[in-house]
Amino acid sequence: MPNLARKLADNPRLIGMLALLLIAGAAYALFFVLPKFRAQEMVIVHRAQWNTVVFSLDTDYPLTNIEVVSLTPEGERSETMWKVGPADEPPEERTFTYGRAPRGMETVLPPSPLEPGQPYRITIKAKGAKGESDFQFVKTEAPQRPAGGRRQRNNG
Repeated sequence: MPNLARKLADNPRLIGMLALLLIAGAAYALFFVLPKFRAQEMVIVHRAQWNTVVFSLDTDYPLTNIEVVSLTPEGERSETMWKVGPADEPPEERTFTYGRAPRGMETVLPPSPLEPGQPYRITIKAKGAKGESDFQFVKTEAPQRPAGGRRQRNNG
């Protein structure tokens, strides 16, 4: 080992080459190896439907955790409104409704009522994927059926 230290001290070119090799190895790991271990980013879309919120994902995911929190006007987390965790081996899901645990999951914290106009954030985790999305609850009513329960025909 003392011979190696002496060789390095006597040869600054060797030190430079070793430093360059170390930097190249670190860059390779950073750009080509580590991204394979990062969680995939989910795309989350929400829509108001009959006085609740329906969430849709860009593809089917084996969901492991869902959490909805209210946000302060500054965008900071405030209060947890609903939380769901795994019960069994979760089947892959793409769409679910606020307050109803998807198949294979169980409610950890029951849903609190959402307030119209209040900002919220949903955080979803799945095996190998994760996503967050901010939304506001918009109150909508279920479509009304005419008296008698049948749709009327337009014979015009």
